[in-house]
Amino acid sequence: MKVKKANLELENMLASLSSVIDRTDVIGYTAAKNTLAIQGAITAYIETRDRLIEKYGDQETDANGVPTGRMHIDPSMDDFPAFLEELQQIANRESKVTVETLPYAEAIGKISGTQLLALDWMFEEGD
Repeated sequence: MKVKKANLELENMLASLSSVIDRTDVIGYTAAKNTLAIQGAITAYIETRDRLIEKYGDQETDANGVPTGRMHIDPSMDDFPAFLEELQQIANRESKVTVETLPYAEAIGKISGTQLLALDWMFEEGD
């Protein structure tokens, strides 16, 4: 099924797949296919978001104050409003992606209700 979603929505859809992608059944297979499709659709968005984090964020440190090599940004930082303003310019842009779906019957009793709710977009009413 072809869907048109905002980049931020696609990023959230991608994150929701992490709870089932390691499965070795049709649910895991479908999650893997959808992961590849969504990643392909939002690669430029993720790269731009990461550059904005580098631009406005700070070096992340561990509990001992040692740099981890990663950058982070959070709402308490002075530059967060500027980061958010620039991010929203691309986060709300829509991308088209073809996602695989399964009948709900393929998931009921196999994944939790929480997972089913998070992955509702991946399931449809069966025949």
